[in-house]
Amino acid sequence: MLKHWFNFPQITNDTLESDEKIAASSSLHPSPHLEVDTTCQLLRKTLSETLFHAPCGYILLGKNFYLEWFNPLATQWLGLKNSDHNRRITHIIRSPIFTHFLDKQEYKLSIEYGKSQLRFQLICLVPSHLFLLQIEQEDDREAIHRSQRDFLAAVSHELNTPITVIQGFLEILSAKYQEDKEIFQRLHQQTQRLTGLSSQLLQLLRAEQNLPKFKAIDAHTFFNRIKNDLDGSLLQSRRISWNIDNVVEIFGDELSLYSAFKNLIDNAIRYTDDQTGEIVISWYVAKNENNNGNNIFEVKDNGIGIDHHHLIHLGTRFYRAHDHATIGTGLGLSIVKQVIQAHKGNLEITSTVKAGSLFKLFLPSVPQSLKD
Repeated sequence: MLKHWFNFPQITNDTLESDEKIAASSSLHPSPHLEVDTTCQLLRKTLSETLFHAPCGYILLGKNFYLEWFNPLATQWLGLKNSDHNRRITHIIRSPIFTHFLDKQEYKLSIEYGKSQLRFQLICLVPSHLFLLQIEQEDDREAIHRSQRDFLAAVSHELNTPITVIQGFLEILSAKYQEDKEIFQRLHQQTQRLTGLSSQLLQLLRAEQNLPKFKAIDAHTFFNRIKNDLDGSLLQSRRISWNIDNVVEIFGDELSLYSAFKNLIDNAIRYTDDQTGEIVISWYVAKNENNNGNNIFEVKDNGIGIDHHHLIHLGTRFYRAHDHATIGTGLGLSIVKQVIQAHKGNLEITSTVKAGSLFKLFLPSVPQSLKD
């Protein structure tokens, strides 16, 4: 269904010679604008092709929320016309509530439009430059969600090939133009972000669709695997403490719990200072009468914290509590939420802005029948 996203030319000696002539006359210079323009062009091409037949309405909005592209369902539900391209969307949806929703870049809004109740979700793709507006009709939402899951699975699968091609081109070009190393590093970061999005989409779909395979898991082996898989380049001078009770076995689906635990640790690393960040990771059985036999996994950090009004929305797909300029997809806590629900556990979050956060997972302990 999703094919031919990018038509990249084959690199040959003639191509490289041509590139050398171009470079000789006008060398590349690292520029944030070039990085933004390149990312926007890539996303416009990709999304306009892949979202055309999506089960929801989709609109791509540029600077100041001017319409750049919309799919057939958005056309149908909002009554859009070709002449609406390059119009500000608030000149089409004339609602003070909707205008406030856009200006504040709030996450979701449900309003009556025409004869339908429409649900809008705003996703920032490139801060101040490119936004994706998703539109759903309130009725038949379960059928839409089922179609969305199938669609996201296809998108995640198809993302891998173009990302690999882009990364290959960047490696070739960065080796060729050593003096322009900075710009290629920035572009490489964007491809890493797309790779992370693809990976997290797959994790989320597995968490939603697969029946968990419960078993007793050795804590020492499990947490050593997580330690070894942490990205050393992100750790820098952050201090991480591991308080793991290796006697306490983990009970659950190993693959999905690994995704949940590592997402929480990755978030703590991402939102703490790379020089003064402190993260404490714990696994234990609480010694109190209210624990009800649960084991507890904790991730505590001294990072930027989360404002209280965001807490109720955490775990919603693509919702991001922090500035859109920070790296992240808004899917990590959605994965955690799905995994914890499948394990009949609970997630508690406490946070103070500029002081840090504490994420605490409560998981059932290993049944006595498996211990005997």
